[in-house]
Amino acid sequence: MVTDRLLTLRFLSELVVVGFLTVLFGYVVMWLMKMIHGSEVYAACNILSENYVLEKTLFLTGVVMYLALEVSGVNKWQCVNMLK
Repeated sequence: MVTDRLLTLRFLSELVVVGFLTVLFGYVVMWLMKMIHGSEVYAACNILSENYVLEKTLFLTGVVMYLALEVSGVNKWQCVNMLK
Protein backbone atom coordinates (compact mmCIF):
# COMPACT_ATOMS: atom_id res chain seq x y z
CA MET A 1 0.00 0.00 0.00
CA VAL A 2 1.19 3.53 -0.72
CA THR A 3 0.31 4.67 2.79
CA ASP A 4 2.45 1.94 4.36
CA ARG A 5 5.36 2.88 2.12
CA LEU A 6 5.03 6.57 3.01
CA LEU A 7 4.86 5.75 6.73
CA THR A 8 7.95 3.57 6.41
CA LEU A 9 9.85 6.30 4.56
CA ARG A 10 8.74 8.88 7.13
CA PHE A 11 9.82 6.61 9.99
CA LEU A 12 13.21 5.96 8.38
CA SER A 13 13.73 9.66 7.70
CA GLU A 14 12.90 10.42 11.35
CA LEU A 15 15.47 7.82 12.43
CA VAL A 16 18.15 9.45 10.27
CA VAL A 17 17.28 12.97 11.46
CA VAL A 18 17.37 11.94 15.12
CA GLY A 19 20.69 10.17 14.53
CA PHE A 20 22.26 13.23 12.92
CA LEU A 21 20.86 15.56 15.59
CA THR A 22 22.39 13.34 18.25
CA VAL A 23 25.78 13.66 16.53
CA LEU A 24 25.35 17.44 16.31
CA PHE A 25 24.40 17.77 19.98
CA GLY A 26 27.26 15.42 20.88
CA TYR A 27 29.69 17.83 19.20
CA VAL A 28 28.16 20.77 21.07
CA VAL A 29 28.50 18.94 24.39
CA MET A 30 32.08 17.98 23.51
CA TRP A 31 32.87 21.64 22.76
CA LEU A 32 31.30 22.75 26.05
CA MET A 33 33.28 20.14 27.97
CA LYS A 34 36.45 21.39 26.28
CA MET A 35 35.64 24.92 27.43
CA ILE A 36 35.00 23.75 31.00
CA HIS A 37 37.67 21.08 31.48
CA GLY A 38 40.34 22.08 29.00
CA SER A 39 42.12 20.22 26.26
CA GLU A 40 42.34 16.78 27.92
CA VAL A 41 38.66 16.09 27.20
CA TYR A 42 39.06 17.20 23.60
CA ALA A 43 42.14 14.99 23.18
CA ALA A 44 40.23 11.99 24.51
CA CYS A 45 37.38 12.68 22.08
CA ASN A 46 39.85 13.00 19.20
CA ILE A 47 41.06 9.47 19.93
CA LEU A 48 37.44 8.28 19.61
CA SER A 49 37.12 10.13 16.32
CA GLU A 50 39.61 7.85 14.61
CA ASN A 51 37.62 5.89 12.02
CA TYR A 52 34.59 7.99 13.05
CA VAL A 53 33.94 5.82 16.13
CA LEU A 54 32.51 8.78 18.07
CA GLU A 55 30.21 9.81 15.25
CA LYS A 56 28.99 6.27 14.63
CA THR A 57 28.37 5.76 18.36
CA LEU A 58 26.41 8.99 18.68
CA PHE A 59 24.39 8.28 15.53
CA LEU A 60 23.47 4.77 16.66
CA THR A 61 22.64 6.08 20.14
CA GLY A 62 20.12 8.47 18.60
CA VAL A 63 18.63 5.78 16.37
CA VAL A 64 18.34 3.21 19.17
CA MET A 65 16.89 5.80 21.56
CA TYR A 66 14.28 6.82 18.99
CA LEU A 67 13.37 3.19 18.28
CA ALA A 68 13.08 2.41 22.00
CA LEU A 69 10.83 5.41 22.63
CA GLU A 70 8.68 4.59 19.60
CA VAL A 71 8.32 0.85 20.33
CA SER A 72 7.65 1.36 24.05
CA GLY A 73 4.89 3.86 23.31
CA VAL A 74 6.54 6.71 25.20
CA ASN A 75 6.63 8.88 22.08
CA LYS A 76 2.90 8.42 21.44
CA TRP A 77 2.06 8.93 25.13
CA GLN A 78 4.09 12.14 25.20
CA CYS A 79 2.38 13.47 22.08
CA VAL A 80 -1.09 12.72 23.46
CA ASN A 81 -0.59 13.80 27.06
CA MET A 82 2.05 16.50 27.01
CA LEU A 83 1.09 18.49 23.92
CA LYS A 84 -2.46 19.41 24.91
